[in-house]
Amino acid sequence: DGELTMEDAENLAVLVRHQAAGVIFMPGFRGRQLTFREGPLADFLPIVFDEEKINGVVMRNEANLVLTTSGKDHHLTKLEKGKGKEENFKLWKGLPGFRWSAGIIKSRPGTKVLAVHSNLRNRWGPLPLLAIKTVGSGKALFFGTDAVWRWRRGVEDKYHIRFWMLVARWMAHQRHLAEADGIRLIYAPETVQEGERLYLDCHAFDFSGLPIRDDVVEGRVTYPSGA
Repeated sequence: DGELTMEDAENLAVLVRHQAAGVIFMPGFRGRQLTFREGPLADFLPIVFDEEKINGVVMRNEANLVLTTSGKDHHLTKLEKGKGKEENFKLWKGLPGFRWSAGIIKSRPGTKVLAVHSNLRNRWGPLPLLAIKTVGSGKALFFGTDAVWRWRRGVEDKYHIRFWMLVARWMAHQRHLAEADGIRLIYAPETVQEGERLYLDCHAFDFSGLPIRDDVVEGRVTYPSGA
């Protein structure tokens, strides 16, 4: 009661899935995040919660976020410009740590894990704490600890604000891809190599901004060669 309603969740799911918006899941120690396991936002969760650890995991000593192979070179983790993969890896490992994290079992299919827990692991490997996922035309991000504010220690907002700015830009990026006259093109991967398979989604909208469902929309893809 007094929190996110089922109607709110449905509206948010439609916004993210069809309007190329984004949603961030950032759990707290009350365990209310487990209510997202069922309902309109269930498909957006990048991870599987541990039902036996509703209130998360508290540690006596600080733990850190460790970038994965994917996370080392992802633009979401570039907290300082000009840093290489290994320098970026060391920077994240040296950020102020945390003593609480959500109870997590593993990542879900279709998820890209950018950072894991430095101390905790299970039979699936280190616990994923920073994970992203694409759903429809939108994006979802999961951050498994609420202690990101501690990154301000000794450097003020240098890394804290930088990270959330990167998240905001990353989530807004989809809305600006080749968008004109009610057409939005979304392709993956965004940076494609020769010989790599490219997936292209075309979203067509009516004058009110709603997706066109009943009409037939014809389109043509032209290659650089003119074909």
